Amino acid sequence: MFRQRSANTVQCECDARTDTTVPVMVKGFGTIDECGVGLINTCSCTHAAMTGCSAKCEKTVQEWVKAKCPGALFGVHRGLIMSYYHGDCEKGYGTVRYVCP
Repeated sequence: MFRQRSANTVQCECDARTDTTVPVMVKGFGTIDECGVGLINTCSCTHAAMTGCSAKCEKTVQEWVKAKCPGALFGVHRGLIMSYYHGDCEKGYGTVRYVCP
């Protein structure tokens, strides 16, 4: 999620969710990028860290699936998985579906 920690900081967060009618989060990766860190730095939705959030989340989920989906919630390992990025600037699901072994 793009979450504002302070007046200047915006974060990009990422989850892996099931590809079902009601998606269920099976792995939260937390903050994968941020901008506006520091006293004089600002961040907007056009900053590279925010515009690249979806691609970075997709890559994070892809690498997790390649590692055979370790640490999935509730022991969920099998099934179709997709990425989900979310926050103040934009949110959405990735277009690639992965299969956890």
